[in-house]
Amino acid sequence: MVVLSSIIFSVIKKIRLRIWQMQGTLLRIQGAEIHPSVKFYGKIFVVGDPKNIKIGKNCRLNQGVFINARDRIIIEEGVHISPYSQIHTGALDFKTKKHIKKPVLIKKNAWIASGVIISPGVTIGENAVIGANSTVISDVEPDSFYGGVPAKHIRKI
Repeated sequence: MVVLSSIIFSVIKKIRLRIWQMQGTLLRIQGAEIHPSVKFYGKIFVVGDPKNIKIGKNCRLNQGVFINARDRIIIEEGVHISPYSQIHTGALDFKTKKHIKKPVLIKKNAWIASGVIISPGVTIGENAVIGANSTVISDVEPDSFYGGVPAKHIRKI
């Protein structure tokens, strides 16, 4: 009985992974540039135009990642985006009360921890790490650890 339940669990896990990978296929059909090696570990949410999304090889996006693709989003190779993080390219300008859009660039091998919010116009540097539940409102230096609300430089890595 234990062996049978283990086999059933393994089959369900493989089916679930295939369903999640289909998200990439659907986004590609809609015009997103997503390398075939990109892995999705759960459902992600995309609003805006999928044609604005480019994801490089060997990236991983986890459960609940939210992508607001009103402007260009480039995620270079080797980037890991942890559960429930948000990437925004659209926002409301409080002074003019008008909607704005600015691109977001996440450079190679960056790690975006769980619950991070990335604001429009931000560039995350190569090999940077953003701590859990941080809000990034300005550019992040490469090879650095940032955390907090708003995210601040904590140390070089």
